[in-house]
Amino acid sequence: MKTLFYLALATGMRKGELLGLKCPIWIRQGILFVSKATSTTPVKDFPWYRPRPRLGAAKSSWVKETLKRLETHSVQQELTKVSVGGRWQENGLIFTTGIGTYLDQTKVSRELRKF
Repeated sequence: MKTLFYLALATGMRKGELLGLKCPIWIRQGILFVSKATSTTPVKDFPWYRPRPRLGAAKSSWVKETLKRLETHSVQQELTKVSVGGRWQENGLIFTTGIGTYLDQTKVSRELRKF
């Protein structure tokens, strides 16, 4: 969750945009490109929607630190995949539950209040 919260503060991204981030992340000239986001109202099997275009707060000063944090997060996620074995549900998401499913926005909000 720390990486998710860091990215939220560094970029000003909405929860749905953060929870919908998939690999690979596209960062060009210090701008993070988001192509999918999750919704609190599930539609059919998965709650995806295309986020509204907007100017982000993403600038080159945060890129190196963000990439470092995301790389560490990725390594931790790979270790989790190995430890849970066949229970892991691969969705390509960057921020997931302990078995690879999408994080619920309400639960993320609760965790943020604890942080």
